[in-house]
Amino acid sequence: MRTAVLPLLSLSLLSACDEPPPAPELDTSVLVGPLELAISARSETGDPSNALHIDVNQDLVRMEGVHVVELERGGRLPASALSGDALTGLRDRIREAPSRSALALTVHGAVPYGTTVRVLQAAIDAGYRNVSFAVRPPNAPSPTTTGWMNLTAPRVVGAGDDVTFTPPRPWSDFTANWQEVYEQCRAGMYVDCGGRPSVIAEGGELEMTLFTRGNGMVIRFFQVNAPDAGVPSAGPAMLEGVRAPSGGEEVIPPDPATEGAFSFRFQEASAAENHISLAMRPVCGAAPCPLIVEADEETETMRILSLVGAVAPTGAAAPSLVFRLPD
Repeated sequence: MRTAVLPLLSLSLLSACDEPPPAPELDTSVLVGPLELAISARSETGDPSNALHIDVNQDLVRMEGVHVVELERGGRLPASALSGDALTGLRDRIREAPSRSALALTVHGAVPYGTTVRVLQAAIDAGYRNVSFAVRPPNAPSPTTTGWMNLTAPRVVGAGDDVTFTPPRPWSDFTANWQEVYEQCRAGMYVDCGGRPSVIAEGGELEMTLFTRGNGMVIRFFQVNAPDAGVPSAGPAMLEGVRAPSGGEEVIPPDPATEGAFSFRFQEASAAENHISLAMRPVCGAAPCPLIVEADEETETMRILSLVGAVAPTGAAAPSLVFRLPD
């Protein structure tokens, strides 16, 4: 009997070894409630179709119901989860999952920017171009109404990396509307509004940075890739036989302005009718604005998403968006 039983026992052991590991238990609980989402003036109804869902609260990162990264100290990434600046473990899990056409991110508003931007980086590195953030519209009929900030081809770059935009926007798209931007800034809850200077540099391309810290939000416009001004003049040329003017002090004209800055209080970005949107409309309403998002590691995600939504609200052109990793 023993000789008959042993082969059967061996076959059963081999069969057990070939069985795949049990599937991880799915967590279907609500990690982030509607009232914990960022308020954004850029919000569309309808869930993203065929999307991979990642949820992030102050305790964990969850992908399709599976716990991927346990967070610490109010949503900060543990050092063990990072390889340099990258969440390679999450990136690999996303690559192994069935491919979807979009990524749906539901992030608690108080989660630090450093966590959110690295989760986003992992998805982009895994091949996702279409990204949607769950948000709350500021003028919704109910405080629990939610929507999605849909972004096409956002990028994540390092703290010191150069950024280019294709196609570029001319610097004049801002300078021609500088006065209107200033007036709308002054009409809102502002900290400081850069008035239109008397002399403005000409030519070149437009670049914009969005920065938020504490209760302040700053939108900066820069002239980049400026044309070569050539050899500076030594002064007005004198005609032969004409005496140079004498007396009085020489008037030195100011340097042409190559940037403008406008600072708002955070409450402006989440207002039902905010003056950030009104100030940015002449520049960012009809054509994509080249936006570089910058923030400290600990800045709350809701402040970033609210500012982006205010600069490019629903109805405005989708921005060309770059998120910069914290320094």
